[in-house]
Amino acid sequence: MFKSVKLFLTKTLKRELIIAIVVTHAIMMGLFIYDLTNRQAEFLHKQSLSQAKSLTRTLADNSKTWVMANDYVGMFEMVQSISKYPSLKYAMLIDNDGKILAHTNKKLLNKFLSGKLAQNIFDSKKNLLTLINN
Repeated sequence: MFKSVKLFLTKTLKRELIIAIVVTHAIMMGLFIYDLTNRQAEFLHKQSLSQAKSLTRTLADNSKTWVMANDYVGMFEMVQSISKYPSLKYAMLIDNDGKILAHTNKKLLNKFLSGKLAQNIFDSKKNLLTLINN
């Protein structure tokens, strides 16, 4: 059977050239699609990170007055206003001691952050810090 297939594919030079071109195009299209998919995924990831940073800055800027006034209802409303944002898991406002002032989950109010990621927040001198980027 293998000999008959080989004979069919290599019977004429024209057939060999056609098969070579088809195989070459298939390989090139496969590589092109692979590269395009990777670039698209990278672009979407960067765009998502940019949107998250923008949303963070907006929440931080708009909640300053509520934090200074110790208005917990206002802070909660600020956090709830962005809770419908697509793919947002949670949002919270914290003070310098790690106390949660406002959170999308009401059960976590007045609790404290702990753990390695929380420590990274307080050790950082940056205004905007990316803790997890996935």
